[in-house]
Amino acid sequence: MSTDWDDKPLGYKKPPSWTRFQKGQSGNPRGRPRKQKPITSADTASPSLLDDALRKERERRVRVNDGSGSVDLAMYEVVCRSLTNNAAKGDVRAQREALKLWRELELRDGQREQADQEQKQRVFQYICSLKEQQAGKWAAAAKSGVDPVDPWPHPDDVLIESGTRHWHIRGPYDERDVPYFVYCRAERDALFARLALDLRERKDSEFDRASIGDLWVFWDVRLPKRWQIIDHCEVDLMTLMMARLGDLRALVAVQCGRADELRPPSFSGAMDKETYRVVNSAMKPLLQRGGYRSFAEFEKTYHQFGEGMPWPKAS
Repeated sequence: MSTDWDDKPLGYKKPPSWTRFQKGQSGNPRGRPRKQKPITSADTASPSLLDDALRKERERRVRVNDGSGSVDLAMYEVVCRSLTNNAAKGDVRAQREALKLWRELELRDGQREQADQEQKQRVFQYICSLKEQQAGKWAAAAKSGVDPVDPWPHPDDVLIESGTRHWHIRGPYDERDVPYFVYCRAERDALFARLALDLRERKDSEFDRASIGDLWVFWDVRLPKRWQIIDHCEVDLMTLMMARLGDLRALVAVQCGRADELRPPSFSGAMDKETYRVVNSAMKPLLQRGGYRSFAEFEKTYHQFGEGMPWPKAS
């Protein structure tokens, strides 16, 4: 039997004394390692190469074959289609997963619909309070005989349907919108004066006069109520026609020049549904005679060519 340097025997369960744990000294002087901190969503929120790759793969277009032929789909659409196809073939796991996803989708749609309704209700209440506020301003200003400091929108131009909770503001909403509607009024005045001149001279055809007559309505219905002339247009038209021919020609030139000066670089005013309804009703006969398939096509052509716009079926 071998011996250690201190003459103690070595063997089974008798290791050398210099390899044994020393009394009063820890066998793990560094201690137990600290537990790793779990990775949270905040740690992974920053962009990464993996995130970019996943987004790119999600939107990647692939061509697949279905019953109607070859179609081009995004990868996420392919995954959804594959899931539902497997469910339709009787795959129980796919059916369970599809039903789960559809229930979650219905829940999210319901939440979004509720949020939209709440937002619409808040906006509707704000518009109602805005009309009351503006009515108070105009009533107080009427006693002083002057317009209020902040006149827009006029309470008569805040149109509210309580039953359907629909609303529409006719004319400017604030001072930033005024220049555009001043331009609309200038276009209306130029076309109205030109109509009076054409009726006086009788040079243009009946079709041309009808087109001018409908065009001034197109601009007039955009304006706030107190700027509109459609309710008394016949009297105004007769007044213009009774003027001297030279003065009427000069007025047309001035009005057309003013409209050209005020015309914005690009037309960006979106027409609301109510205005479209009025304009479509007024211009329907002209559009049918002129050969335009829709009011949108007519509007686009007018803003491109102005008064010299082509009429496909003009005779």
